[in-house]
Amino acid sequence: PSSRSLRPRNCGLQTTLTERQREGIAKAKASGTYKGRKPSIDLAMLHDLKGAGLGPSAIARQMGINRQSVYRLLNDVQAT
Repeated sequence: PSSRSLRPRNCGLQTTLTERQREGIAKAKASGTYKGRKPSIDLAMLHDLKGAGLGPSAIARQMGINRQSVYRLLNDVQAT
Protein backbone atom coordinates (compact mmCIF):
# COMPACT_ATOMS: atom_id res chain seq x y z
CA PRO A 1 0.00 0.00 0.00
CA SER A 2 2.69 2.55 0.89
CA SER A 3 4.77 1.63 -2.19
CA ARG A 4 1.85 2.57 -4.44
CA SER A 5 1.77 6.07 -3.06
CA LEU A 6 5.49 6.52 -3.78
CA ARG A 7 5.45 5.17 -7.32
CA PRO A 8 4.11 8.28 -9.14
CA ARG A 9 6.62 10.56 -7.45
CA ASN A 10 9.56 8.25 -8.22
CA CYS A 11 8.56 7.95 -11.89
CA GLY A 12 8.70 11.72 -12.32
CA LEU A 13 12.07 11.90 -10.62
CA GLN A 14 13.47 9.09 -12.77
CA THR A 15 12.38 10.88 -15.95
CA THR A 16 14.12 14.05 -14.80
CA LEU A 17 17.33 12.18 -14.00
CA THR A 18 17.45 10.39 -17.33
CA GLU A 19 16.88 13.66 -19.21
CA ARG A 20 19.71 15.26 -17.25
CA GLN A 21 21.91 12.23 -17.91
CA ARG A 22 21.20 12.42 -21.64
CA GLU A 23 22.09 16.10 -21.66
CA GLY A 24 25.33 15.42 -19.78
CA ILE A 25 26.30 12.56 -22.07
CA ALA A 26 25.60 14.66 -25.18
CA LYS A 27 27.72 17.48 -23.75
CA ALA A 28 30.57 15.06 -22.92
CA LYS A 29 30.46 13.50 -26.39
CA ALA A 30 30.62 16.94 -27.97
CA SER A 31 33.73 17.77 -25.96
CA GLY A 32 35.30 14.38 -26.75
CA THR A 33 35.48 13.05 -23.20
CA TYR A 34 32.77 10.40 -23.52
CA LYS A 35 34.36 7.59 -25.48
CA GLY A 36 33.36 4.46 -23.59
CA ARG A 37 35.54 1.75 -22.16
CA LYS A 38 38.86 0.90 -23.78
CA PRO A 39 39.11 -2.65 -25.17
CA SER A 40 40.72 -5.08 -22.76
CA ILE A 41 41.32 -7.92 -25.22
CA ASP A 42 44.33 -7.81 -27.53
CA LEU A 43 42.86 -8.49 -30.98
CA ALA A 44 46.28 -8.85 -32.60
CA MET A 45 47.16 -11.67 -30.20
CA LEU A 46 43.78 -13.32 -30.84
CA HIS A 47 44.38 -13.26 -34.61
CA ASP A 48 47.94 -14.53 -34.21
CA LEU A 49 46.73 -17.49 -32.16
CA LYS A 50 43.92 -18.19 -34.63
CA GLY A 51 46.42 -18.00 -37.49
CA ALA A 52 48.65 -20.48 -35.66
CA GLY A 53 45.81 -23.00 -35.88
CA LEU A 54 44.51 -22.86 -32.32
CA GLY A 55 40.80 -23.37 -31.71
CA PRO A 56 38.56 -21.02 -29.71
CA SER A 57 38.88 -23.01 -26.47
CA ALA A 58 42.67 -23.04 -26.62
CA ILE A 59 42.76 -19.34 -27.49
CA ALA A 60 40.50 -18.54 -24.54
CA ARG A 61 42.67 -20.55 -22.14
CA GLN A 62 45.88 -18.96 -23.38
CA MET A 63 44.51 -15.40 -23.25
CA GLY A 64 42.65 -15.89 -19.96
CA ILE A 65 39.28 -14.86 -21.39
CA ASN A 66 35.92 -16.53 -21.82
CA ARG A 67 35.49 -18.83 -24.81
CA GLN A 68 32.30 -17.01 -25.81
CA SER A 69 34.31 -13.78 -26.07
CA VAL A 70 36.60 -15.47 -28.58
CA TYR A 71 33.63 -16.61 -30.68
CA ARG A 72 32.08 -13.10 -30.51
CA LEU A 73 35.29 -11.37 -31.57
CA LEU A 74 35.96 -13.82 -34.39
CA ASN A 75 32.40 -13.40 -35.67
CA ASP A 76 32.70 -9.59 -35.48
CA VAL A 77 35.83 -9.71 -37.62
CA GLN A 78 34.21 -12.03 -40.19
CA ALA A 79 31.10 -9.82 -40.39
CA THR A 80 33.13 -6.74 -41.32
